[in-house]
Amino acid sequence: MSYCRLGPDSDVYAIRHVDGGYRCCGCSLTGLYNYTVHIATPTELLLHLQAHRAAGDMVPRYAMDRLRDEIREYGRAGWAE
Repeated sequence: MSYCRLGPDSDVYAIRHVDGGYRCCGCSLTGLYNYTVHIATPTELLLHLQAHRAAGDMVPRYAMDRLRDEIREYGRAGWAE
């Protein structure tokens, strides 16, 4: 399931992975071409998306709101709890 995809309103492609955890696909923060960052919890993904915003990347508000909702519903560790 994706939280946001690359497009006119997003410079980031962030997903919850079927094998568990979360991914930032092709993460520009790494400085490596097309590198995927593996993230354990929704709280960590939310912080990661905030870092993208701080770096000047567009991150849609709905992606961050959805993560906040999941954290409220499932806890800081997310679906793994």
